[in-house]
Amino acid sequence: MARRQPQNRGRKAGSRNNGYWFRKGRGWYVTEGDSKVPLCGKDGSHIKDEETTTETLKDAYAAHVCWRHYAKWCGACVDPVWEALE
Repeated sequence: MARRQPQNRGRKAGSRNNGYWFRKGRGWYVTEGDSKVPLCGKDGSHIKDEETTTETLKDAYAAHVCWRHYAKWCGACVDPVWEALE
């Protein structure tokens, strides 16, 4: 019996999946593969406040995505790229 090809997965346009999520008592996280990566703010510390504004979370996630993309292609570990987002 032939196996089905895996379907493309990811966030559907218009869905409520933002790419980041909150763990009560722990803080905000991003999923990368099978691991959970802490979502960090401008100062580089893990965002743990549940009442953090949506704008702050969006900025932190955008910086995380930029950093991940830059590190993947350049092969270097760099600081989050907050300056590029401002």
